[in-house]
Amino acid sequence: MSRVVWRWEEKDFGFRFRRGKGRQAIECYQSREVGQFYVVPTTQRKLTRERADQLAKMATEPAPVTVVPNPWRDYGREWDWVVSDDGLCPNWAGCLERHEVERREDEGVQRATSLVAALVSRDSPVPMTQHLLKEIHRELMAAIYPFAGEWRKVALHKGGGPTKWPLPPGGL
Repeated sequence: MSRVVWRWEEKDFGFRFRRGKGRQAIECYQSREVGQFYVVPTTQRKLTRERADQLAKMATEPAPVTVVPNPWRDYGREWDWVVSDDGLCPNWAGCLERHEVERREDEGVQRATSLVAALVSRDSPVPMTQHLLKEIHRELMAAIYPFAGEWRKVALHKGGGPTKWPLPPGGL
């Protein structure tokens, strides 16, 4: 059982409201500025149609609204590859600002540190298993990223340099 406490009611990549009806309907997501939203084509949505329909019933269109260009590049590809111009990945909180993602990641580090400290303080040793490793990763990142606690499906490149990590289990 994960100890992660979700900070948001909905893990929705920032879905805020639907404009229009039927095939003409568009889903609007919060952008960088208040009152600004971007549109994700229905062919590229990350939510199931049923969940998007449920969310649309809960939300009303604010006024005024400005639709701006979608900040994510390659949105139609596997989501692991989708990034904004400054390298941010889509995230549950809909964060488009690096400082906000980093703040939420810091909170995850605190949760994971708390988990590890609780394990270390036990009377008997806790074996390091794949399950425990994934649980620590879930504590670190689950409040932000949907891949938390799962093995990577893409190779990891950090900082644009020559350092590359292969896929797990060799890339642990």
